[in-house]
Amino acid sequence: MKLTPLSDLMANRAVAAAIGGVAVAQVGLSLAGLPGWTCPVHAALGIPCPGCGLTQATDLLLRGQVGEALRVHAFAPILMTCVLLLIVAAVLPSTQRNRLVGWVQAFEQRTRISVLLLFGLLVYWGFRLFNVV
Repeated sequence: MKLTPLSDLMANRAVAAAIGGVAVAQVGLSLAGLPGWTCPVHAALGIPCPGCGLTQATDLLLRGQVGEALRVHAFAPILMTCVLLLIVAAVLPSTQRNRLVGWVQAFEQRTRISVLLLFGLLVYWGFRLFNVV
């Protein structure tokens, strides 16, 4: 089974640009002190989703407050890396983009990193829901 969600998104220039652009806009709004998009899960159910806090944590990372960022959401550096890869894939010429996508795809397949990160995020979310971390 092929589990390569990041490289699949990177392979489509328009999708990579759209997701990267939305992420940059959300963090940019936060950096500017403006309200961004609210979490629909939190708004509808009253509980935070697994990604709640990522914008604030990314904002803190970009301001150099690494410890505080990791306290807010430990997955912020991973999110920043993925968004950066999407943006790079969106702007690279085709040959270089295809090479990058191939490398990321091989890494995803070899390490099963996507499954591990999803599982880790869900476990981390559970701990956060019950105020264990």
